[in-house]
Amino acid sequence: MPRGPTPVRSAAAHVLRKIRLRGADSPVLDARLRFMDAEGLARYARPLLTADRVYPHLHPLAQASGRWSTTDPALVNFPASEGNVAWGMILPDPGWYFLHYDMESLHARIAAAYTKDTEDLECFRLNFDLHTRTACGMWGWTFMPPDGVEGADPPWQGKSDRRRRLAKVIRYALLLGLGEQSALESKDIEKEGLTREDVLGFARLYLRSKPLMVATKRRIWEQCIREGRARSFMGRLRRLSYDPRNRTSVTDAMKEGWAHVLQGGEQDIMHTVMAGVWEAFPDAILTLNSHDGHTWAFQESQHPPHETADRLRPIVERVWMIQGESVPAPAEWEILWPDESREPVNGSKG
Repeated sequence: MPRGPTPVRSAAAHVLRKIRLRGADSPVLDARLRFMDAEGLARYARPLLTADRVYPHLHPLAQASGRWSTTDPALVNFPASEGNVAWGMILPDPGWYFLHYDMESLHARIAAAYTKDTEDLECFRLNFDLHTRTACGMWGWTFMPPDGVEGADPPWQGKSDRRRRLAKVIRYALLLGLGEQSALESKDIEKEGLTREDVLGFARLYLRSKPLMVATKRRIWEQCIREGRARSFMGRLRRLSYDPRNRTSVTDAMKEGWAHVLQGGEQDIMHTVMAGVWEAFPDAILTLNSHDGHTWAFQESQHPPHETADRLRPIVERVWMIQGESVPAPAEWEILWPDESREPVNGSKG
């Protein structure tokens, strides 16, 4: 019999990272991944090298979740590990400044409200350390608010403890995914040097510690498939198309539905905040709109920076009512000056 076509082998970054997770140890593989990370940065930076000024195109209706797309150049896509492009390559004009804020953990806050996760909600309301508490739940230790641990062996090393970092990475890897296998798709996991079995073991610990999250996601998945749609907590609609005879198609629709609950809700919050900023400061210029943050340009002579931030704080840092739960949404703030210097805003956690 004639042989079938030879499968195409991929050298995509996510494929190579999975190979590494399976235990591959190769300097060529490591070099290839480092090159791809560097090229990921260079392909966004390269077009800016000869530009004195950029005029990006903003597309508010490009994505069903409500997230904006930014093109020519794609400022939002600049690798986060290198800092946002607005902080370094894109600078305010003389006499102006950028005021930037990032909302803290919006996906996790929305998910906690939907799942009625009392421990997570308490962390958000009382400013306890979420990832320390997550680690306690995974390994069965006693959480000592606001960020202590009793019963860990070896003894807990505070926020620098590797187990806290692992709990954080696993939490966010599984927030949108369908099950423990989703943890293998996280780029941050690859940096920890774990084996595939280690990653899946940590994922199981986390999922066992969050039965309400598992049950809630399953209920919403079933609802999305039954109704063929998903809505954010503010009512943003996303219709889901899938082939009921195709398991992969159904699985993709389930994942898209839950993702829309979180991402659509996140964007509803960000759009509401954006409208509030423009109502308070009609002459503010939106410089960058990322999925959980905004960068605004203000003229210093008209709007002193710290006074402006004080006026904006109650607009940005609100308490939202989500699924009957009051959920605070704090932000980290920063000012960028034309000389590239950065200045924290009074009262900011950043």
